[in-house]
Amino acid sequence: MFLALLPFACKDTPSDGGSVCDTVFFADADGDGFGGSLTITACEAPTGFVDNSDDCDDLDASSMPGGTEVCDGLDNDCNGTIDDSPSDGLTAFADADGDGFGGEAVTTCALEDGVAELDGDCDDGDASSHPNALEVCDGVDNDCDGSIDGHAVPSDYATIQEAVDAADDGDLICIDEGTYVEAVKITLKELHLEGPATIDVEGSYVSAMTLEQADGSSLRGLTLTGSSAYEGGGLRVQGTEGLDIIDVDITDNHCTNYQCSGPAMYIATSIVDLVDVDVYGNTIEQSNSYSYSYGVARLQASTVRWEGGSLSDNTVRVGNGIGWTTNSYSYGNGLLTAYSSRLEATDLAVEDNLMESTALSTVYGIAYAYGPIYLQGSQATLDGLSIGGNETYASGTGTSNGQSTVVGAIMASSSVIDVTNSVIDDNLAEAEGQQWAAGATVQTYGGITSWSDTSLYGNIVHVSGDSNVQCGTFYDSTGALDFLRVDLRDQSVSCDAASAASMGAVYQSNGWARYTNVTVAGNAFEADTFHYGLFTHYYSDALFENVTVHGNESEADGAYASVFTTMGAVGYASMELTNSAVTDNSLTVAQSASYRDASAVLGAYSGAEEALSLTWNDFHGNVTSHGADFTASSSAFDPIGTDGNVDDDPGYTSTSGAPDGWDLAPGAGSALIDAGDPELEDTDGTRSDIGATGGPDAQ
Repeated sequence: MFLALLPFACKDTPSDGGSVCDTVFFADADGDGFGGSLTITACEAPTGFVDNSDDCDDLDASSMPGGTEVCDGLDNDCNGTIDDSPSDGLTAFADADGDGFGGEAVTTCALEDGVAELDGDCDDGDASSHPNALEVCDGVDNDCDGSIDGHAVPSDYATIQEAVDAADDGDLICIDEGTYVEAVKITLKELHLEGPATIDVEGSYVSAMTLEQADGSSLRGLTLTGSSAYEGGGLRVQGTEGLDIIDVDITDNHCTNYQCSGPAMYIATSIVDLVDVDVYGNTIEQSNSYSYSYGVARLQASTVRWEGGSLSDNTVRVGNGIGWTTNSYSYGNGLLTAYSSRLEATDLAVEDNLMESTALSTVYGIAYAYGPIYLQGSQATLDGLSIGGNETYASGTGTSNGQSTVVGAIMASSSVIDVTNSVIDDNLAEAEGQQWAAGATVQTYGGITSWSDTSLYGNIVHVSGDSNVQCGTFYDSTGALDFLRVDLRDQSVSCDAASAASMGAVYQSNGWARYTNVTVAGNAFEADTFHYGLFTHYYSDALFENVTVHGNESEADGAYASVFTTMGAVGYASMELTNSAVTDNSLTVAQSASYRDASAVLGAYSGAEEALSLTWNDFHGNVTSHGADFTASSSAFDPIGTDGNVDDDPGYTSTSGAPDGWDLAPGAGSALIDAGDPELEDTDGTRSDIGATGGPDAQ
C-alpha cells in the first residue's frame, strides 16, 4: 500500500501550478483513525494516512486514545498506563497501609499489593487500624467502630470491677498504671482488659483475676499478685474458650494449704493462649502430715498454648521437714502440671525453681518431688524450651517404710510428648530414702515420647539411702522413646546405699526405643553396688543408628555392661546397632563383686542374644577392669571383622576441654568417613559415615 503512494510524494508542485504541498500525514496501519510514527508530506491525506500521531500502538486497532481499557495487559486508551480502571475489572479498594482493608474504591484486574478486596479502613495510613483489629488502649480507633479506646479506670470508673460490671460484650477496659487492691471477676462476657496495671489482693484467699465462661476475652499488660488462695490465686480460668493472655506477670502468690492446686495459675476446661506470660516468685509452703502440691501452675482438661515468657524463681516446699508420729505423705507433682490437657509450649524458660518434698515419720514417710514439668494423661509439644538451673529434692524417712522419688526436669505418665529444639541443663535432682529411693532427670511411664534436636548438659542426679536406691538420666517403663539428633553430655549420676544401682543414660523396661544420630559423651555414672549399662533395655526392643558413645565413665561394685545391656526372653527383647561409634568408654568394677566380669561394650542376657544385630560399627578403646568386650549369656564373643564392624581410632575433630565442647565429627582422614552401611547415604549423597554426624538424618 505504501509503495503505491510514493508517486504522490515525488510531485513538488500541485497540478494547478499553485504553491508546494507540505502537509505532514501519519500512517494509520491498524485503521483505527490514529496514526503512528511513519509520515508523508502531501496536499491531502492519502489513503491509510491521518493527520495525527496519537496512536500508542499502530499495529493494534484496540489501542487508541479514548479506547476502552480492558484487562488484557495493553494500554487500550493510550494514557500511558496498562489496565488502569478496566471496564471488565474487579471493584476493589486502595490499601495504602497493606492491612487488608481499603478506603477509596478502585477498579483493578487482580488483587495485588496496594489493593484490598474489603473496604471500611478508617485510617489507610495506619496498618494497626482496620475493622478486624483488636482495640487497644492507645488513643486510636483501632477497630474502626467510630469510638476510641474503651471504658477508662479510674477516670470513668473507680475500680476495675465496676468497669467490668458496666461493660457490654466485646468492650475494652483501659486501666491506668497503678496498683488496684481488689479481686476482679469476668463472667459470661467477652471483655478486653489492658494495663499497665497491678491487681493485688494483699494476702486474701481469693483470686486476683477470675474468668468464667468469658469466651473471646483478653488480658494484656497486667500483674496479678498477692493471693493466698490454694487454687488459681493469681489467675483462675474456668470454662472459657478463645482467651488471650498477653504480657502478663503472675507473681508473689502463696499457698500454705495442705493441698495446693496452681496457686499462681489454674486453668480448667478452657482453651487459652499465653503470650509472654511470666510466672515467677510464687511459693507453696506445706507442713501437714498429708501434703499434696499440684504445681504453682496447673492445667486441667484444657488446651493451652504458651509462647515466650517464663516459669522461674518459684519455690515449692511440701512437708517442710517436720517429724510426724503418724504416716507422712508429701507429694510434690511438679511446678507446671497438666492433667488430661494439651500443652503447646514454645520458647518458654523454666529456670531457677526450687522444689523440696520431705516426709519424716516414725511409721511411713513417703516423699515425691516431680518437677519442674509434670504431665498426666496429656499431650505436650515442647519446642525451644530452656529447662535449667532447677533444684529438686525429696527425702522420705520412716521406721516401717521411708521412700522418696525425685525427677529433675520432666515427669510424665500415660502422655504423648514431643520435645524439639530444647536445652535441659544444669538441673539438680537429689533423693534420700531410708528403705527405697530413686532419681532421674526425665521419667516416663506408659506413653510416647519423641526427642529431636535437643541437648542435655551438666545435669546432676544423686540418690542415697540405707538400701535399695536407683539413679539415672532417662527412665521409661512400658513406653515408646524416639531420639533424633539428641546430645547428652556431662551428666553426673551417682547412687550411694548398701544396694544401689546406676540405671545409666537410658533405662527402659517393657517398651520400644529408637536412637538416630544421638551423641552420649563425657558422662559419669557411679553406684555403690551395680551398674546396668549406659543403655539398658529390659524386655524391650531397641534400634541404634548412627550413634556416637564416647568418653563415658562408669564405676560400681558389679555390672552387666559398660555401654549396652539387653535382657529378656526369646521373642521379648531385641537390639540392633548399626553405623555407630562406641569409643573410649570405661567401666571399673570391684574384684569381689558377683558381677565383676562385666562387658566393656555390650552384654546380652536371658535369651536377648537371639535377637542381637551388630553391623557397620566402630568399637575402639573401650575398657573394663574385669571381663570381655562383648558377652552373650555369660559367653564372650567378638563381632570385630564381621558384618562391617571394625576396631579403628575414630579420629574425631577434637576431644579437648570440657565434654560440651568436644567436636565428635570425623576429622580429616578419619576411619569413620564413608565406612558405614553402603546402603545408607550421608546428606551429601556419599556413603554414610559411622557415628552421629553420618547418615541421612544428620544435620
